[in-house]
Amino acid sequence: MLAAGTVAGLSNHTPARTENRALGILLDDARAGRPVHVEHIPARAGREVPWPQWVPAEVIGAFTARGIRAPWSHQAQAADHARAGRNVIISTAAASGKSLGYLLPALTSVLAGDTVLYVTPTKALAADQLGSIRSLGLPGVQAATFDGDSTYAERAWARSHARYLLTTPDMLHRALLPGHARWSGFFSRLRYVIIDECHGYRGVFGSHVSTCCAACAGWWRTTPRRTACRARSSCSPRPRSGRRGSAPGCSPGWTPRK
Repeated sequence: MLAAGTVAGLSNHTPARTENRALGILLDDARAGRPVHVEHIPARAGREVPWPQWVPAEVIGAFTARGIRAPWSHQAQAADHARAGRNVIISTAAASGKSLGYLLPALTSVLAGDTVLYVTPTKALAADQLGSIRSLGLPGVQAATFDGDSTYAERAWARSHARYLLTTPDMLHRALLPGHARWSGFFSRLRYVIIDECHGYRGVFGSHVSTCCAACAGWWRTTPRRTACRARSSCSPRPRSGRRGSAPGCSPGWTPRK
């Protein structure tokens, strides 16, 4: 933790500089006189809990094969909320495995015949998530991206076959919703809308994205649940994300730190 100001006696930091390479780089910078407080937060192991009983064996097996022995408590808590039909806000530290919290109910629903819409601010993150889903090797989970780089053939395939669709807010606004009649097979079975990096949706833009997500269910009278994710900062997950719908926040103290 760093605070701006004028510092006297950087010699007080000398022991930490030799033990913490990142801190050494910071203090060697030309503007090293600005840090006035350094706090080291030690690593903390996550608390594992059993897999939720409703998760299919093939989903558990796929994650186990990737080295995930069991979910952490915040992941299981978020998954149970979503499975129970509640909107959920997952606000935990960076690299704390937020994606497993929504993947468990989402993949379970896809295997049961439902569809899932994943909305992310960037095409790169959508491509990364697509790779992670495909690496699980789950038969029946037909995932695809729908963005500005998608070819006509890829868009046609996604419209006809995708059950886990990854897209961006602009494509949701400009292509999916205006063409909702052609996407009737997807939207009529929509179970979850996953909103990643939700802290970036602010002001008028954030309100518009929220309206677009709500419109996904409007024409087909479905009631998909919304799961939003953000890396935790100093503020609570509720004030910003809570305005997008009533949702429990999942940010317990047993998330791991590295």
